[in-house]
Formats: sequence, C-alpha cells, structure tokens
Amino acid sequence: MEHAHAELWRRFIDRDQFILDSAGLSGEVSLPTAEECLASNPNGLSWGCPNEDGAMFGGLYLTGALQRAARTRREKDSQKARKIAAGLMKLASVGERPGFIARGLSDDGSTHYAIGSNDQTSPWICGLWSYLHSDLPTAAERDEIKAKVTEVLQVLADAGWRVPCDRPPFDFRGDFGRTHFEGAPRLLLFLKMLGLLTGEETWEERYHQAARQQSLNSGKTRLGLCAEGMVFEQPTPQSWTGSCSVLALRQLWEIETEPALRDQYLDGLRRSADLASRSLATALKYDNTAEMGPCEDWRVMSRLWRPQNNVAEAVALARTHPRLGVGLHLTLVCGSAVLPRAEIPGLVDARGEFSRNPAGAGFRYFFRRRLHGQLRREIHAQFAKFRATGLPLDHVNGHLHLHLHPTIFRLLMDDAAPLGIQRLRLTSDPFRLNLRLASGRFFSRLGHAVIFHRLAARARPALARSGIKHPRAVFGLLQNARVDEAYLQRLLPQLPAGESELYSHPSLDDFKQEFDALVSPRVREQVKRLGIELIRYQDL
Repeated sequence: MEHAHAELWRRFIDRDQFILDSAGLSGEVSLPTAEECLASNPNGLSWGCPNEDGAMFGGLYLTGALQRAARTRREKDSQKARKIAAGLMKLASVGERPGFIARGLSDDGSTHYAIGSNDQTSPWICGLWSYLHSDLPTAAERDEIKAKVTEVLQVLADAGWRVPCDRPPFDFRGDFGRTHFEGAPRLLLFLKMLGLLTGEETWEERYHQAARQQSLNSGKTRLGLCAEGMVFEQPTPQSWTGSCSVLALRQLWEIETEPALRDQYLDGLRRSADLASRSLATALKYDNTAEMGPCEDWRVMSRLWRPQNNVAEAVALARTHPRLGVGLHLTLVCGSAVLPRAEIPGLVDARGEFSRNPAGAGFRYFFRRRLHGQLRREIHAQFAKFRATGLPLDHVNGHLHLHLHPTIFRLLMDDAAPLGIQRLRLTSDPFRLNLRLASGRFFSRLGHAVIFHRLAARARPALARSGIKHPRAVFGLLQNARVDEAYLQRLLPQLPAGESELYSHPSLDDFKQEFDALVSPRVREQVKRLGIELIRYQDL
C-alpha cells in the first residue's frame, strides 16, 4: 500500500494537482493540447487520454487521504490532501457553464474537454464534502468550498439531476435521477447535503420523498436499492465506477441520524463489500513483476478521429448506409422540446424540458384538453425536424412508448397522412414467451405486459384502418436493459412466425451488454443457422 501511494505521487499527480489516468514509468506525460480539447479530439469525453478522470480519481482519493492525514497527523499527508482539494476546486472553476466539473486540463492549464459526467461530479462533491468537514481547510477555504458545492448541487437539482456539459453541441451527460443503485444513493446524498448546507427544510422533505419513490421498472424504492447495495446487471461483479455510488452510500450512512435509515444504509454497505470481495481473485492474478510498460502514445486513437457534429454527423453517417432504417423517436417526456416554451407553455419548463415524471405527464396529457393543441404543434415540429434531414422515415416510435398513449396516438392517427406515417411500432411483448425466456422482476414484467397489451389492442384496429404497418411482435419491452447475449440465444429459436422487432439500448457505457449482444459472432451465426432474415420497417 505504501509503495502504491508513493508511486501515485511520483508519477500520476499533475502540476494542477489532479490525478492522471496514465503516465510513463518515470512520470512523463503528454497532455492534450488546447486545440485537441476544443475539437473533441479524440472524443468529447477525453476517453483514453491521460486527463480523463481527474475529478473522479481526485474525489475518491481525497476521502482516503483525509483519513490517512487524520491517522498519521503528519504535515506531509495533510499537505497532499490540501493539494488534491485545490486541484478539485480548479476543475470546477474553468468552465463557462454553472455546475460543470471538468475531467482534467490541457497542456495550457485551463482548456478542457466539454463533457463531464455523473462519475466525475459525484466523487468531486463527496471528496470536497469530506474535506469541508475535516480540520484542514482555512476559514476562507471553507467558505469558498461550501459556496461552490452548494452551487453545483443547486444546478443539478434545477436541471432535474442531469449533469451539465460545458459547450455545444453537448448538453448533458449523466443523470442522478434514475432509480437504480448507480443513482439512488447519490441523489439521496445530494438532497441531504443541500438541506445541511442551506438549512432549508424543503430539501429534507424532498429527501424523504425521493427515498420512498419507486422504480417504474423494478418497483423498488430508492431506500430499498440502497439497502440491497451494489448490484450489476452483467455477470461479472467488477465495475470500477460502482465505487462512486458506494462512496455516496458511505457518506449517507455517516450523515443520517435516523437509526432505521442508518441501518438500511449499513446493510447496503455490507452487501457492497461482499460483492466487491468477489473480484479480489481477479486482482490477485495481476503480475507485479511484468515488464510491459504503459502505452504513452494515446494519440494513436486520433488516426481514426473526425470532427464530432452530433446530429449532423449521425445524418451524414446514415446517408452513407442506405440500408439503415432510421425512424423518429417521438419525445414528449424526459427530454427537450423542439418548439420554444412560448408556443407550448403547458408542456415544458423554463429550460424547454418536458416533465421527467412519465406517469404524471400521461395523466395531464389525457385529462387537460387545452394541452392537446400544444401536443399537436410539438409533434408536427418534431416530424418537420426529421424531414429536414432528408432521410426517409423508416418508422415512428416514442420515448417510453408514449406514442401509444391514447391522446398522443389519436393525434398521430388524425394527422398520419400529412405527417407521412406509414409504419409504427406496436409495442407488445408476448408475456408467456418472456416467462420461458427470462426470470426476475416478475411483477414489473407483468405490469408492463398488461398495460401494453391493452394499449396495443386498442391501437391495432386504427392502424389497420389507416394502412399503417407494424411487426406482429416486439421483443425487448420486458427485458429493459437486459437484452444480452444469453437472452437473444434463448429467444431466436422461439420467435413466432412472421415479422418480429427486437429493440434494445446498445451503448459502450451504461448498456454495453446490449451492444455486445448485437455484435456477438455467436448470435450472428445463430441467426444464419435458423434462417432468420434481418429487415427494416420499410421491408414490411
């Protein structure tokens, strides 16, 4: 441990007092230039660069460094904690957008990549919270840190707990409001902190409300998720980003005064420690005598880089792949509107954002008839924005499947011809088949199956009258975030006759297991062996 600590300070502490991801064996490092940061080269997240995780590593390390300084009472250990705290504060000072926490800095000491994240921001908050409550900061430092932490937390709350990026085309990256273990302890901790920092009782009330709020997928409350501790969907128990939520859970346990809540948080900490211990065997396989050095040429990634233009780049990419079916994902909750707030004041907040409460929005859209005209205008605006890309409209679906909401579906059917709707997702995942394919979350799957079976039954005749095509079955609804390779290998041999749709959320971070499933050679071979034809909606 002492050797690792010495190596950290010999090689991985940047001149600006944040921790680097990589460095040469003698501490040599080539930081991105200001031009590379501003161009998002090799990517807007700085993934793969030496300065990728300064806020995350610094915040996590600072909590331990403070414990070390308190135990040893050595001035050199206290100074190290002070330096890391100063580096974290600098990462919060370089952005133009309030609440933004930079990952690291370029070679000029101020320019930075535009995208932060929840896994950068939460350790930043936790680390400085621990420093704030230690005996190390001066009175002036304490006031400055308290003001900055309060500002960041307030910005997060005002943004619906989404994490802001610093400049276009990037908007937000990460969301603490989601009800799973990655989000639950962090959101509760931030609400608790705001109450303590501001003295306003409303934050304590919101803390208890959030603790009781249930996940729409699992039915579990945030408090229940905290008590269960660290859980991962993938088969492996290894996830280094899970430490951010465990740290938040630890601080919740330290701050909370109600015995019943403290006991639940302590249960979660114990279960998290048990899960983490299962990965120790993997760590023991590491060969400390290996002579292989680090790859210092991170710019090798730049050979494949090109400017990232967000939507424009996606459209250009789609045009180069004409067999790709691109549809419109109609968004009327949990997202940004196309129209300005002045035109749809009943649908969005001051930032032009739809409600992040799907159930509440659904009730309002159904019962408040005065909103129907605003919904129609926003729907037409989203279709117009899609037409402006010049891409053929493969199909229409909706965020959280809200396109099947009775009011929204009626608006779509009334204007199907001028909108150009010829194909639409009829979300209905066969429940009996899903029971044979998957396990767990029974009541959540049953509830989703019943709701969407009824919505689909109501919509099917209207689609037939309008000549709008749809697959006979849709798979993925009852496997939210679990469309992995094992599920696909069980599903494919049991597909019903006719056309079926598989939907998932493939990505390289939150849902990597779903990405891996779609590119799996074993799945590809199974598709070929079973004679399954891969089609688009346009091929129906």
